[in-house]
Amino acid sequence: MSRFAVALLIAGLLAACAPSAMIRIHHPARTGSVEPNRVVIAYAQVEGYYALPPGSLADEAALVSFEPAGACFQVHLRNLAEDGQLSSVQAYSITLEADDQPLPAPTVTPEGLVSRQYQGQVPQQQQTGTSTTCVSTNSTTGQCERWDTQPTYSTVFVPGVITVVEGGGIVCFQNNGALNPQTREIALEFRGATGVAHRFVFEWEFIDPFPPVEQAAPTARVAAN
Repeated sequence: MSRFAVALLIAGLLAACAPSAMIRIHHPARTGSVEPNRVVIAYAQVEGYYALPPGSLADEAALVSFEPAGACFQVHLRNLAEDGQLSSVQAYSITLEADDQPLPAPTVTPEGLVSRQYQGQVPQQQQTGTSTTCVSTNSTTGQCERWDTQPTYSTVFVPGVITVVEGGGIVCFQNNGALNPQTREIALEFRGATGVAHRFVFEWEFIDPFPPVEQAAPTARVAAN
């Protein structure tokens, strides 16, 4: 079962909001550089389901450059082995918005996928008993004439090895004017293939953006007589 499927199962929802996380940092235009930052989308419930260490299924992103030419992000993705291909940044449509203004499509430099194994627990169905039901009754007396006995099962967790596939890469966006000293917030969104519920968002809020640039009032012309 995939990480996202388990998350929905635990939540008891057929549809859920996209996982997201935010960090607040100083605006790079104020500091002259990008201060250390790390946005982590955690899946603690799924990790608990498989008895995995905290953070072993987390997705992470860091803003590594913010310049007039554009912005770049270092991304690290993790998924259970059955969804291992989703740990590649190439598996997603990736977009960046600055104060709700979209930037052009990014340049993506992927990293190779690696597998990491953990000692955890896996769900397993075990027989807990039997259940007998009537499958045919006498039409006159109403008494049961034939019974059927079937085993009953329950899900238990047993020790097992869980394989997590890790990947990521560098994602860079060329600036179209949306990134500037007045930018208040940027949102990096990953969206899986059509029909697949794999969507998540990393967000950065800048504490101290520059105030909006005031447009000078047009100078009135006086017609000469």
